[in-house]
Amino acid sequence: MGFLAEAPESDAAFYAAPYRANGESPALIRWGDILAEFDWVFMTPRTIPPRMACFDADGDFEDELIVICYAGSGTGVSIEELHILEKGSDETLTAYTFPESLWQEQLPTLFDTAEISGRAFAILGHELVELQDGNVDLDTASSGRIAGFSIEEWDGLQFQGAFCMSHKGSAAPCYAAETSAGVLYQDGAFTLQNFHLYSYYQ
Repeated sequence: MGFLAEAPESDAAFYAAPYRANGESPALIRWGDILAEFDWVFMTPRTIPPRMACFDADGDFEDELIVICYAGSGTGVSIEELHILEKGSDETLTAYTFPESLWQEQLPTLFDTAEISGRAFAILGHELVELQDGNVDLDTASSGRIAGFSIEEWDGLQFQGAFCMSHKGSAAPCYAAETSAGVLYQDGAFTLQNFHLYSYYQ
């Protein structure tokens, strides 16, 4: 059993549990005297360890355990997954996972592009960034395969993503800008708010 991460202020730790017959190693979370296994992805070729923190994520005056796992890597791919665990009155742990559909499907519906006097722009809400690559298809805006999470001292949970398009005549991704948003959590459900768009060149 391998120790991978901890949140010492809350007496919580993350272990890679012994491998099962199918060759998979579940995540074993200890929070105080409670142990629970979860079928999370947390082992990739880059071997980036999980991160943990403990605070009141939903304003109910009870702390939740926050776990961020690096779950996907490769060319044009960098994906983290966010899990929030709550203690039940029966001394069990329940985990809620930030849904991939939020950043893969819902976030891109807020994206737009425009071309003005030969200059192309990525648009998110009231913010826009000029595209440096002129060989992109403006009708292919997506969030690509980049998703990260951070825990900010004053702003709580934050999402970091990307504004992606395809090159003309090619399916290869072109990451044109960065995005960010605040993560709201309530009763096991997640939403994104306060979106921002950033140039890679600023």
